[in-house]
Amino acid sequence: MREAFRKQLPLGFVNISNIELNINSRHESIPILMALQHVYSNNDEYQKILSLIKADILQGKSDDWGKKGLRYWEILVLASVRLGCDLDYDALEDLANNHRKLREMMGLSLFETRTFSRSCLQENLSKLSVSTMREISRVIVGLGHDLKPEAAQRVRVDSFVVETNIHYPTDANLIGDGIFKIITLVTQLATLLGIGGIKKGRDWLKKAKKLQRQIGTLQKSKRESAEQEKVACYEEFIALADQVIELALCFIDGIELSELEWVVALRASYSVDQIYYFMTGTAHMMELARRRVLNKETIPHNEKLFSLFEPHTEMINRGKTPYPWEFGHRVWVAEDKAGFILEYDVMGIGDTDEKWTVEIAERIMIGYAHTVQWLSFDSGFYTPLNRAWLKEMVPNFCLPKKGRLDKTQQELESAEGFKETRRKHSGVESAINGLDHCGLNRCRDKGKNGYDRYVSMAVMGRNLYSLGKLLMARELQERKANNSARKSGLKKAA
Repeated sequence: MREAFRKQLPLGFVNISNIELNINSRHESIPILMALQHVYSNNDEYQKILSLIKADILQGKSDDWGKKGLRYWEILVLASVRLGCDLDYDALEDLANNHRKLREMMGLSLFETRTFSRSCLQENLSKLSVSTMREISRVIVGLGHDLKPEAAQRVRVDSFVVETNIHYPTDANLIGDGIFKIITLVTQLATLLGIGGIKKGRDWLKKAKKLQRQIGTLQKSKRESAEQEKVACYEEFIALADQVIELALCFIDGIELSELEWVVALRASYSVDQIYYFMTGTAHMMELARRRVLNKETIPHNEKLFSLFEPHTEMINRGKTPYPWEFGHRVWVAEDKAGFILEYDVMGIGDTDEKWTVEIAERIMIGYAHTVQWLSFDSGFYTPLNRAWLKEMVPNFCLPKKGRLDKTQQELESAEGFKETRRKHSGVESAINGLDHCGLNRCRDKGKNGYDRYVSMAVMGRNLYSLGKLLMARELQERKANNSARKSGLKKAA
């Protein structure tokens, strides 16, 4: 039985609107908690956000049945703090159980002993959809613009790479990952069924690790015979992987799932699917290694695989030191003057900046056409067609041209408004740096859906942080004004 917020208030409960926060603290949790307090005080926005979360959690089911889970407000608070403060689930579990102000913000009293497990937090937060968090971000931005209406007059757009959580991909590393997972999964399945797995599994793993290290050493070696030795090691490594796959197939063929109890059969079926997946991925990497190392072929980019665990990973050449190659996906963000992320998205595989220019402008103008006066991009978003489209859609825009400028472009870029906007455009890097501190340097969640959800949760946390900073600045200004008035009154009385 789910609740939006607790209906009966316990002893020791502090009204969320009355929670006192230390606005002189520089910890990132304070602005986020202050922003959540502001959301709670605005009933229309509060109800809208909880209804969005309710739809994701229930997924069409009734909230009148089942045992009590996390309340919708608790889910919002925990999701905001998770990446707003760049926490993993272990750190979030600790704060949710021990941080007094956070528990008060969740609606828990000082005397409550209710605790939350790591799995409970992960299962609930992973039910939030990308569309829900995008809508919540827009609600938060709307509250911020109520405090600072001129914030969206200038919008800056840029892209960056959010890496997936993988190690550096080489043929040897990925084949080694496949061997490790196949043997591990077969061993776990054998333990579940109470039968023998792959004989001498540890010896196979040790041999695979030894060959992997040898290949890595030979890859760096400058000896004349290093290339020949590396080829020999690859041949042995591929032969070893072939043997592991063959043994795993023989093991799976000997299992009769229909003869097992349904619970055991369900778990065994999932394990078998996992084993088949890693066998297929390992076989693909073996074929690529044969072609590249043994046959000296050049592998087309669209055939390459950069991780067995995160197969959606893309290799991106950013050309920036010290790491020109990055593994993940491009993400674009549009930031206003107050630091709010108005719009964002994960780019598709193979997409580059100029392919998104028009869509970005459309999305910004649909939501903020009444406010936006200048929209700025860097030169990576430029094409002549994009410039023509922006001229029809946006009142004023800054879209520098790559390379040599013709006379018309020189006149355009020498205009005072264009030059001022271009000077201020580099400030978008502060927004990207802020998102890095919200966990967007590397995605810790698994799978493409997890990746998209992770990006959306980080943006939501960052927008709450920006809203909280505005509220803190307003509070400090009010305190200074009150102190000045009090001192003036004392002087007059004296």
